[in-house]
Amino acid sequence: SREVGEARGLEVDGLCNRTKISLAYLRAREEEDFHAMPAPVYLRGFIKAVARELRLDVERVAETYMARFEASQE
Repeated sequence: SREVGEARGLEVDGLCNRTKISLAYLRAREEEDFHAMPAPVYLRGFIKAVARELRLDVERVAETYMARFEASQE
């Protein structure tokens, strides 16, 4: 989340540079704007990359985020 990134000194611009994920997708992730997200297979990879940068539990973050994404598609 934005708060975790800020607490660890990583702004969205920094995440963009470090992960090579577009700024638009990173902002959509923060806002949980699921309609602006890429296909689920790419989204899962993006979420894992961000979780790694934030030093979070990669699998847990991916599972919970993807569950919210899938629920939004119903």
